[in-house]
Amino acid sequence: MKLIALAIALFAAVQAASAQDAPKKKLDYPVYGMGTLSCGQWVEARKTPNDAYAQAMTSWVLGYMTAAGYYIQDHPPIQSDVAGFRVALDEFCQKNPTEQLYVATFAIVLRMRHQ
Repeated sequence: MKLIALAIALFAAVQAASAQDAPKKKLDYPVYGMGTLSCGQWVEARKTPNDAYAQAMTSWVLGYMTAAGYYIQDHPPIQSDVAGFRVALDEFCQKNPTEQLYVATFAIVLRMRHQ
């Protein structure tokens, strides 16, 4: 039941949010793991991209992107690869270092869904 509610909430947020902006309010579901870290931590970790910490953060992002693709199936699929996700997050996080990684990742999902 919670999974269905998450899918509905994520779909509604995609419909309501701008393709270029981060969500205006924090998403209304619990976030675990690396997603709670800041964009500043992402930027710092990306300075040594082969570092285990940077790889763990990237893995979290890819899992989030995969879940978003699964739960929002009535939109065009996200067309990118790992390098594309990293570049998009690098750009977002450099501009928004205090934002949490899950918010940045969600913003990238929105942007890539509308391309």
